[in-house]
Amino acid sequence: MAALLLDSESCADALCRLSRVAARIPGATLSTAVILVLNAVTGELTWARAGHPPPLLLDPHDPERPTRYLTDARGPSLGVLESLGTGVGAAAELAYRQARVVLGPGASVLLYTDGLVERRGRLIDDGLDRLREALDSHAGAGAGELLTLATTAVPGAGRPHDDIALVVAQLAPDAPAVRIPAPLRLTLPALPEQLRPLRRAIAGWADRAQLSTELTGDLQLAVGEAAANAIEHAYPPQTPGEFSCVIEYTGDAHIRVEVRDHGTWRAPPANTGFRGRGLHFIRTIADDVVLQADPGGTTVILHHRRGRSASPDRHLIDSRDWARLAGVPTTSEFEHLLRGAALRVTRPRLAVLSAVHDHPHADTESIISAVRADLGEVSHQAVYDVLRALTVNGLIRRIQPSGSLARYESRVGDNHHHVVCRSCGAIADVDCAVGDTPCLTAGDDAGFEIDEAEVIYWGRCPDCMTATGPGG
Repeated sequence: MAALLLDSESCADALCRLSRVAARIPGATLSTAVILVLNAVTGELTWARAGHPPPLLLDPHDPERPTRYLTDARGPSLGVLESLGTGVGAAAELAYRQARVVLGPGASVLLYTDGLVERRGRLIDDGLDRLREALDSHAGAGAGELLTLATTAVPGAGRPHDDIALVVAQLAPDAPAVRIPAPLRLTLPALPEQLRPLRRAIAGWADRAQLSTELTGDLQLAVGEAAANAIEHAYPPQTPGEFSCVIEYTGDAHIRVEVRDHGTWRAPPANTGFRGRGLHFIRTIADDVVLQADPGGTTVILHHRRGRSASPDRHLIDSRDWARLAGVPTTSEFEHLLRGAALRVTRPRLAVLSAVHDHPHADTESIISAVRADLGEVSHQAVYDVLRALTVNGLIRRIQPSGSLARYESRVGDNHHHVVCRSCGAIADVDCAVGDTPCLTAGDDAGFEIDEAEVIYWGRCPDCMTATGPGG
């Protein structure tokens, strides 16, 4: 069973597989089972049942219902689906289902066999009621005490007619508040306009999970690329379809992402030209990528390590480093800068850093063109995400003179200024007039703690003066 669960998409999928196994074992049909998975970090409990009595949830923080049965996710006993025959409509209606609930600190779940609640000549509902009532005032008890109470909860004449097995799973009552939210689960139409709400949902989940800005950007980029592949390639034109996305913290310092469609997998051509690079970008961003294609659709599974954001004071690059890079712009230098800011080294980030370095004060479209010349087809959003991550972490600087598009430069950390041509819009760097940062001394700071000054000089560049003459 453990092996089936590890290789299954859910508790319900594991039960479906177990049912097929039971159908091939003489005498195993009509056996019952319940599968539960409890994430001790998030408190999320998922379960599915195959004809088995419902688990009993004990929640000491719920004064109205301290004990209640988890009656959802009910399915037929093992082997019943197969006895109906392949393709029978009734079998689809009896498919196993999975349910979820999030438990708080101190909550417990009691699993038991029917021998605990069944007595000859009595309805099983009577035994279930007696068990719940016996534990109703002990929802906050320890696991050992709950086991003792449960074994004596249902009295009856003579010994039980069946074996009894009990399992109690309990979250520590003094566990700290959960900082990782329950998994994000979405099912969306396979349409391009769904990418924006997908990104918003990822950002919301990442905020609740207190993920770093860098990791949030990586998740949005990787999931966005996987979803874009499903939208563009999984279904024929004008054919409706959908894709699902699951993002969860696995409890071992990793974020697991699964994006699945129900279309047809098409192997990429040997020469992709300027397209078909989505999976390549995903592999450069994620720590691990698994692609699974079968007749039922395609699944992309990603793993990201959940790390901390670097301290802000590590994000500034000394101007001497900038001068050194200006002389020798090597890939190893860019890799060193990314690692120094606790950013994962990826080809898109290296390409954007190189483009910004080679084209000072370039706008976003110019940077996208330079990156595409290096890597091939790259989405606008992918470059936007990298520019944002590099800017937030202080590796590049964003400027936007009045009336101009946003521009980017790799010279950061020295408080230099800019001069802008009124005629053609050309921009050049201007060092501070005296000393290192004289402009930080304001005549009146209005009570502010000033840490940066932005001075923009306006005039005409040498080329425009040559073309039109002085004052022209």
